[in-house]
Amino acid sequence: MGRSEIFDAVNKPQKVILITKYCKFSRYRYRISLIQKTMAILSETTSFINAGGRGTRLMELPEFSDAGDKGVAKALLANVAGKLIIDYHVARSLDQSYSNIVVSVGDQTGVAEYLHTEYGDNDKISIISTPSRFGTARDLLMSLHDHPNLFADNIMVTNCDTIIDVDEQDVVKNHIELNSGALIVLTKAVGVQNEGAYSVDEQTNKVISSEEFEMFNLSSNGSRDLSGRFSSCGSVCINKEVLLSVADDMPSATTEEVSIYRHLLSLVHFKGQLFGYDNGTNFFLDIGLPETYKYFYEHPEILNLKRKEKIEAA
Repeated sequence: MGRSEIFDAVNKPQKVILITKYCKFSRYRYRISLIQKTMAILSETTSFINAGGRGTRLMELPEFSDAGDKGVAKALLANVAGKLIIDYHVARSLDQSYSNIVVSVGDQTGVAEYLHTEYGDNDKISIISTPSRFGTARDLLMSLHDHPNLFADNIMVTNCDTIIDVDEQDVVKNHIELNSGALIVLTKAVGVQNEGAYSVDEQTNKVISSEEFEMFNLSSNGSRDLSGRFSSCGSVCINKEVLLSVADDMPSATTEEVSIYRHLLSLVHFKGQLFGYDNGTNFFLDIGLPETYKYFYEHPEILNLKRKEKIEAA
Protein backbone atom coordinates (compact mmCIF):
# COMPACT_ATOMS: atom_id res chain seq x y z
CA MET A 1 0.00 0.00 0.00
CA GLY A 2 1.43 3.33 -1.03
CA ARG A 3 1.92 6.31 1.25
CA SER A 4 -1.02 8.26 -0.16
CA GLU A 5 -3.27 5.18 0.11
CA ILE A 6 -2.34 4.76 3.78
CA PHE A 7 -3.07 8.47 4.37
CA ASP A 8 -6.49 8.16 2.68
CA ALA A 9 -7.33 5.01 4.64
CA VAL A 10 -6.49 6.69 7.95
CA ASN A 11 -8.44 9.84 7.13
CA LYS A 12 -11.50 8.17 5.52
CA PRO A 13 -13.38 7.76 8.85
CA GLN A 14 -12.75 11.44 9.60
CA LYS A 15 -14.14 12.40 6.19
CA VAL A 16 -17.25 10.30 6.84
CA ILE A 17 -17.67 11.93 10.25
CA LEU A 18 -17.26 15.41 8.76
CA ILE A 19 -19.78 14.68 5.97
CA THR A 20 -22.26 13.25 8.50
CA LYS A 21 -21.88 16.29 10.74
CA TYR A 22 -22.34 18.60 7.74
CA CYS A 23 -25.53 16.78 6.67
CA LYS A 24 -26.92 16.97 10.21
CA PHE A 25 -26.03 20.66 10.40
CA SER A 26 -27.69 21.29 7.01
CA ARG A 27 -30.86 19.52 8.13
CA TYR A 28 -30.79 21.52 11.37
CA ARG A 29 -30.41 24.79 9.43
CA TYR A 30 -33.25 23.74 7.11
CA ARG A 31 -35.56 23.05 10.08
CA ILE A 32 -34.63 26.37 11.66
CA SER A 33 -35.35 28.11 8.35
CA LEU A 34 -38.80 26.46 8.16
CA ILE A 35 -39.59 27.46 11.74
CA GLN A 36 -38.50 31.04 11.05
CA LYS A 37 -40.66 31.21 7.89
CA THR A 38 -43.67 29.81 9.75
CA MET A 39 -43.20 32.22 12.65
CA ALA A 40 -42.92 35.05 10.13
CA ILE A 41 -46.40 34.11 8.84
CA LEU A 42 -47.94 34.62 12.28
CA SER A 43 -45.88 37.74 12.90
CA GLU A 44 -47.84 39.26 10.01
CA THR A 45 -51.22 38.04 11.30
CA THR A 46 -53.57 39.56 13.88
CA SER A 47 -55.18 37.38 16.53
CA PHE A 48 -58.78 38.51 17.09
CA ILE A 49 -60.54 37.05 20.14
CA ASN A 50 -64.33 37.27 20.40
CA ALA A 51 -64.89 37.77 24.13
CA GLY A 52 -68.31 39.43 24.31
CA GLY A 53 -70.46 36.32 24.60
CA ARG A 54 -73.40 36.42 27.02
CA GLY A 55 -73.69 32.71 27.74
CA THR A 56 -77.50 32.70 27.76
CA ARG A 57 -77.57 28.90 27.53
CA LEU A 58 -75.66 28.71 30.81
CA MET A 59 -78.31 30.65 32.71
CA GLU A 60 -80.25 27.44 33.32
CA LEU A 61 -77.50 26.42 35.74
CA PRO A 62 -78.19 27.45 39.38
CA GLU A 63 -74.88 29.29 39.73
CA PHE A 64 -75.77 31.59 36.83
CA SER A 65 -79.53 31.99 37.33
CA ASP A 66 -79.19 35.62 38.49
CA ALA A 67 -76.76 36.70 35.76
CA GLY A 68 -78.84 39.74 34.74
CA ASP A 69 -79.60 41.39 31.39
CA LYS A 70 -76.12 40.89 29.96
CA GLY A 71 -76.14 37.19 30.70
CA VAL A 72 -73.04 35.25 31.70
CA ALA A 73 -69.71 36.82 30.71
CA LYS A 74 -68.28 33.69 29.12
CA ALA A 75 -64.81 35.24 28.86
CA LEU A 76 -64.61 35.29 32.66
CA LEU A 77 -65.62 31.66 33.16
CA ALA A 78 -63.05 29.89 35.30
CA ASN A 79 -62.28 26.25 35.97
CA VAL A 80 -62.01 24.67 39.41
CA ALA A 81 -58.37 25.79 39.57
CA GLY A 82 -59.42 29.42 39.07
CA LYS A 83 -57.99 29.86 35.56
CA LEU A 84 -60.13 32.05 33.30
CA ILE A 85 -60.84 31.03 29.72
CA ILE A 86 -59.88 34.50 28.44
CA ASP A 87 -56.44 34.19 30.06
CA TYR A 88 -55.98 30.88 28.26
CA HIS A 89 -56.70 32.48 24.88
CA VAL A 90 -54.53 35.54 25.47
CA ALA A 91 -51.62 33.40 26.66
CA ARG A 92 -52.03 31.11 23.64
CA SER A 93 -51.97 34.04 21.22
CA LEU A 94 -48.92 35.57 22.91
CA ASP A 95 -47.15 32.21 22.74
CA GLN A 96 -47.90 31.93 19.00
CA SER A 97 -46.07 35.23 18.30
CA TYR A 98 -48.88 36.96 16.43
CA SER A 99 -48.25 40.49 15.21
CA ASN A 100 -50.77 41.72 17.78
CA ILE A 101 -53.89 40.68 19.67
CA VAL A 102 -57.27 42.39 19.51
CA VAL A 103 -59.86 41.36 22.10
CA SER A 104 -63.43 42.37 21.31
CA VAL A 105 -65.59 42.42 24.45
CA GLY A 106 -68.82 43.82 22.99
CA ASP A 107 -70.80 45.49 25.76
CA GLN A 108 -69.37 43.30 28.53
CA THR A 109 -67.94 46.03 30.76
CA GLY A 110 -66.76 43.52 33.37
CA VAL A 111 -64.64 41.74 30.79
CA ALA A 112 -63.19 45.05 29.58
CA GLU A 113 -62.29 46.09 33.14
CA TYR A 114 -60.60 42.77 33.83
CA LEU A 115 -58.55 42.89 30.63
CA HIS A 116 -57.45 46.48 31.18
CA THR A 117 -56.33 45.54 34.69
CA GLU A 118 -54.46 42.42 33.64
CA TYR A 119 -53.09 43.40 30.22
CA GLY A 120 -53.41 47.18 29.96
CA ASP A 121 -49.64 47.68 29.95
CA ASN A 122 -49.02 45.14 27.15
CA ASP A 123 -48.51 46.99 23.87
CA LYS A 124 -49.40 43.89 21.82
CA ILE A 125 -52.92 43.67 23.26
CA SER A 126 -55.82 45.99 22.38
CA ILE A 127 -59.24 45.83 24.07
CA ILE A 128 -62.23 47.09 22.06
CA SER A 129 -65.75 47.66 23.43
CA THR A 130 -69.06 48.48 21.71
CA PRO A 131 -71.97 50.44 23.21
CA SER A 132 -74.41 47.56 22.76
CA ARG A 133 -74.60 43.98 21.50
CA PHE A 134 -74.18 43.89 17.71
CA GLY A 135 -73.05 40.29 17.16
CA THR A 136 -69.65 38.79 16.40
CA ALA A 137 -69.46 39.88 12.76
CA ARG A 138 -70.54 43.46 13.40
CA ASP A 139 -68.10 43.71 16.32
CA LEU A 140 -65.29 42.55 14.03
CA LEU A 141 -66.25 44.93 11.22
CA MET A 142 -66.67 47.90 13.57
CA SER A 143 -63.29 47.18 15.14
CA LEU A 144 -61.68 47.06 11.70
CA HIS A 145 -63.46 50.24 10.57
CA ASP A 146 -62.60 52.24 13.70
CA HIS A 147 -59.07 50.88 14.24
CA PRO A 148 -57.69 49.79 10.84
CA ASN A 149 -54.12 50.16 12.07
CA LEU A 150 -54.68 47.29 14.51
CA PHE A 151 -55.27 44.72 11.78
CA ALA A 152 -52.73 42.88 9.63
CA ASP A 153 -53.57 41.51 6.17
CA ASN A 154 -54.77 38.25 7.70
CA ILE A 155 -56.87 37.91 10.85
CA MET A 156 -57.15 34.74 12.92
CA VAL A 157 -60.55 34.92 14.63
CA THR A 158 -61.22 32.72 17.65
CA ASN A 159 -64.28 32.42 19.86
CA CYS A 160 -63.40 32.78 23.52
CA ASP A 161 -65.77 29.99 24.59
CA THR A 162 -63.95 27.29 22.63
CA ILE A 163 -60.91 25.19 23.41
CA ILE A 164 -59.44 23.76 20.24
CA ASP A 165 -56.28 21.83 19.54
CA VAL A 166 -55.20 23.23 16.18
CA ASP A 167 -51.90 24.22 14.58
CA GLU A 168 -52.64 27.90 13.99
CA GLN A 169 -49.43 28.40 12.05
CA ASP A 170 -50.51 25.71 9.61
CA VAL A 171 -53.99 27.22 9.33
CA VAL A 172 -52.61 30.63 8.32
CA LYS A 173 -50.08 29.00 5.98
CA ASN A 174 -52.88 27.07 4.21
CA HIS A 175 -55.05 30.20 4.10
CA ILE A 176 -52.28 32.04 2.23
CA GLU A 177 -51.42 29.14 -0.09
CA LEU A 178 -55.08 28.59 -1.04
CA ASN A 179 -55.52 32.34 -1.57
CA SER A 180 -58.77 31.99 0.36
CA GLY A 181 -61.00 34.81 1.46
CA ALA A 182 -61.59 32.87 4.63
CA LEU A 183 -60.36 29.49 5.86
CA ILE A 184 -62.63 27.96 8.49
CA VAL A 185 -61.26 25.36 10.89
CA LEU A 186 -63.48 22.28 10.76
CA THR A 187 -63.73 19.16 12.88
CA LYS A 188 -64.85 15.60 12.21
CA ALA A 189 -65.57 15.06 15.89
CA VAL A 190 -68.94 13.47 16.70
CA GLY A 191 -71.40 14.67 19.30
CA VAL A 192 -70.70 18.38 18.74
CA GLN A 193 -73.50 20.91 18.52
CA ASN A 194 -73.47 21.48 14.74
CA GLU A 195 -72.25 18.03 13.73
CA GLY A 196 -71.88 17.61 9.96
CA ALA A 197 -73.18 21.11 9.16
CA TYR A 198 -70.47 21.84 6.58
CA SER A 199 -70.01 20.10 3.25
CA VAL A 200 -66.50 20.48 1.83
CA ASP A 201 -65.00 19.39 -1.48
CA GLU A 202 -62.11 17.27 -0.28
CA GLN A 203 -60.13 17.76 -3.50
CA THR A 204 -60.17 21.56 -3.54
CA ASN A 205 -60.99 22.23 0.15
CA LYS A 206 -63.75 24.62 -0.94
CA VAL A 207 -66.84 24.79 1.23
CA ILE A 208 -69.81 23.58 -0.81
CA SER A 209 -72.59 24.43 1.62
CA SER A 210 -73.41 24.85 5.29
CA GLU A 211 -76.54 24.44 7.37
CA GLU A 212 -75.35 27.42 9.44
CA PHE A 213 -75.60 29.94 6.60
CA GLU A 214 -78.65 32.22 6.76
CA MET A 215 -77.99 34.51 3.77
CA PHE A 216 -76.72 32.40 0.88
CA ASN A 217 -76.24 28.65 0.70
CA LEU A 218 -74.91 27.58 -2.67
CA SER A 219 -74.15 24.00 -3.53
CA SER A 220 -72.46 22.26 -6.44
CA ASN A 221 -74.04 18.99 -7.53
CA GLY A 222 -70.93 18.15 -9.50
CA SER A 223 -68.82 18.26 -6.36
CA ARG A 224 -71.32 16.67 -4.01
CA ASP A 225 -69.92 13.16 -4.37
CA LEU A 226 -66.46 14.40 -3.40
CA SER A 227 -67.60 16.16 -0.26
CA GLY A 228 -66.93 15.41 3.38
CA ARG A 229 -69.11 16.42 6.31
CA PHE A 230 -67.59 18.64 8.99
CA SER A 231 -68.54 20.92 11.88
CA SER A 232 -67.24 24.39 12.71
CA CYS A 233 -65.26 24.81 15.90
CA GLY A 234 -64.96 28.54 16.55
CA SER A 235 -61.83 29.46 14.61
CA VAL A 236 -61.42 31.03 11.16
CA CYS A 237 -58.67 32.92 9.31
CA ILE A 238 -59.99 35.85 7.25
CA ASN A 239 -58.32 38.11 4.72
CA LYS A 240 -58.72 41.79 5.65
CA GLU A 241 -59.53 42.98 2.11
CA VAL A 242 -62.19 40.31 1.68
CA LEU A 243 -63.66 41.31 5.02
CA LEU A 244 -63.90 44.93 3.89
CA SER A 245 -65.41 43.88 0.54
CA VAL A 246 -68.40 42.16 2.19
CA ALA A 247 -68.99 44.81 4.86
CA ASP A 248 -71.60 46.75 2.86
CA ASP A 249 -73.63 43.60 2.18
CA MET A 250 -74.05 42.68 5.84
CA PRO A 251 -77.46 42.97 7.52
CA SER A 252 -78.12 46.13 9.54
CA ALA A 253 -77.01 45.81 13.15
CA THR A 254 -80.16 47.64 14.24
CA THR A 255 -82.41 44.78 13.15
CA GLU A 256 -80.51 41.73 14.39
CA GLU A 257 -77.23 40.50 15.76
CA VAL A 258 -74.87 39.83 12.90
CA SER A 259 -72.96 36.57 13.15
CA ILE A 260 -69.60 35.61 11.66
CA TYR A 261 -70.79 32.08 10.92
CA ARG A 262 -74.40 32.69 9.88
CA HIS A 263 -73.91 35.91 7.90
CA LEU A 264 -70.32 36.95 7.18
CA LEU A 265 -69.02 33.56 6.05
CA SER A 266 -72.09 32.97 3.92
CA LEU A 267 -71.16 36.11 1.95
CA VAL A 268 -67.56 34.92 1.56
CA HIS A 269 -68.97 31.58 0.41
CA PHE A 270 -71.23 33.36 -2.10
CA LYS A 271 -68.09 34.95 -3.58
CA GLY A 272 -66.54 31.47 -3.91
CA GLN A 273 -63.75 32.30 -1.49
CA LEU A 274 -64.58 30.15 1.56
CA PHE A 275 -62.35 27.14 2.18
CA GLY A 276 -62.21 24.54 4.94
CA TYR A 277 -59.27 23.36 7.07
CA ASP A 278 -59.62 19.72 8.10
CA ASN A 279 -58.63 19.50 11.78
CA GLY A 280 -59.64 15.85 11.97
CA THR A 281 -60.82 14.70 15.38
CA ASN A 282 -58.38 16.81 17.38
CA PHE A 283 -59.57 17.98 20.78
CA PHE A 284 -62.41 20.51 20.62
CA LEU A 285 -64.74 21.79 23.33
CA ASP A 286 -67.39 24.52 23.25
CA ILE A 287 -67.88 25.49 26.89
CA GLY A 288 -71.02 27.53 26.21
CA LEU A 289 -73.37 24.62 26.97
CA PRO A 290 -74.28 23.50 30.51
CA GLU A 291 -72.82 20.00 30.08
CA THR A 292 -69.62 21.15 28.37
CA TYR A 293 -69.11 23.97 30.87
CA LYS A 294 -69.23 21.43 33.69
CA TYR A 295 -66.57 19.35 31.92
CA PHE A 296 -64.40 22.46 31.48
CA TYR A 297 -64.87 23.39 35.14
CA GLU A 298 -64.05 19.94 36.49
CA HIS A 299 -61.05 19.23 34.21
CA PRO A 300 -58.55 22.09 34.57
CA GLU A 301 -55.87 19.95 32.95
CA ILE A 302 -57.33 20.52 29.47
CA LEU A 303 -55.95 24.09 29.50
CA ASN A 304 -52.46 22.83 30.25
CA LEU A 305 -52.11 19.73 28.11
CA LYS A 306 -49.77 19.71 25.15
CA ARG A 307 -51.28 19.15 21.69
CA LYS A 308 -50.53 15.39 21.56
CA GLU A 309 -51.87 14.87 25.07
CA LYS A 310 -55.08 16.72 24.21
CA ILE A 311 -55.63 14.41 21.25
CA GLU A 312 -55.14 11.32 23.40
CA ALA A 313 -57.38 12.71 26.16
CA ALA A 314 -60.19 13.32 23.70
